[in-house]
Amino acid sequence: MTWRCVAVLVVAFGIGGCMSPPRIMRDPETGTTVDCGSRSEWTNWFGFANVKKERDCIAAYQHDGWRLSR
Repeated sequence: MTWRCVAVLVVAFGIGGCMSPPRIMRDPETGTTVDCGSRSEWTNWFGFANVKKERDCIAAYQHDGWRLSR
């Protein structure tokens, strides 16, 4: 394998590791939705920090009566 192939694989796996599936929150009264997942922020290179943001987002919406869509 050349160094270019290795570099491409490292970048591909690095970007993929920063993403998560959508975590859709839905307001049961209005049907409005918000995505608390999809951790793809380019400015935050540490995936574990995004996990906390996702959990905080979900908790905040649940506190206001929103539900996690399945």
